[in-house]
Amino acid sequence: MLLAALDYGTVTSRLLIADVTNGQITSLLKKTSITHLGEGLAETGQISTAACERVIQASQAFLAEISSIHLDKTSLIQHEAILRAVATSAMRDASNSDTVVAALAELGISIEVIGGSREALLSFSGTISGFDRKSISGKTILVIDIGGGSTELTLGTLADPGSIPVVRSATSIDLGARRVTDRWLKSDPPAASEIEEARIGIHRQLASWVEQQDMHSESIDIAIAVAGTPTTLIAIRDRLEVYDQDHVHGQMLLSSQVAQLLDHLASLPVEQRRTVVGLEPARAEVVVGGVLILDELIKLMDLEFVTVSETDILQGVLLELWHELS
Repeated sequence: MLLAALDYGTVTSRLLIADVTNGQITSLLKKTSITHLGEGLAETGQISTAACERVIQASQAFLAEISSIHLDKTSLIQHEAILRAVATSAMRDASNSDTVVAALAELGISIEVIGGSREALLSFSGTISGFDRKSISGKTILVIDIGGGSTELTLGTLADPGSIPVVRSATSIDLGARRVTDRWLKSDPPAASEIEEARIGIHRQLASWVEQQDMHSESIDIAIAVAGTPTTLIAIRDRLEVYDQDHVHGQMLLSSQVAQLLDHLASLPVEQRRTVVGLEPARAEVVVGGVLILDELIKLMDLEFVTVSETDILQGVLLELWHELS
């Protein structure tokens, strides 16, 4: 079954088209556009006209991609069942999110603004779909999804390769790369005092969940980090001039490497950051905020490393849609 998923986040808008058969996902096309939907949201409480226009332009390009692999645009509009679009933190927070919803509806895209808990669950199911079920079955898995406006932490297990994942805890915390940047990192490059204030604020918000779950490295078998922050760190670490998702997926990112990359990126002004090999220039202004979240979580839980995943909420959305249609 040929299905398409759209994910509108605070920093990126993304498309995934895949064949889903018997719960197995074969990716055909994945596209990402850094649209900065949440730009200025902290100050105004609203999505700006410029941000909305960037999302519309990206969506038009996505629809063209869909048409190019024989998912006809007209059929998408008439048969919305084959396309599911979700929006997350920025759209949850904005007082004028209905403006973006209406603009996308004019293109034929029906978008659902999902809550943080559902975002966490979809991220968990989508993430583990990209790993060998035998290798992860019977293990306690933590999925860390650092977005632009929020971070989802989901703890669960897969009893055996043929079972349905069981989620023990799923939470969404109002911490993201854009949110941290806008709240604390005002200077360019950020001052040491701003980094420290950000660390204190991030630690305070993360520690509550970690303590409630009695989380520490010994209680987790696998920690998987998804989304732009960890995948970007792998691309920078390995100096990928051209991003290669097959190379990135499954890579081990050591805690020491996260700390080193954070120090390096935080020392650079944004314009210099844009020239770092492996870092998308449009992500340069918010990347330090995202890495701070990952670094604090790793320290808080005393993790030696995280496994980086290219599969995430997009795959979760496709699986949810496939189950409903099957």
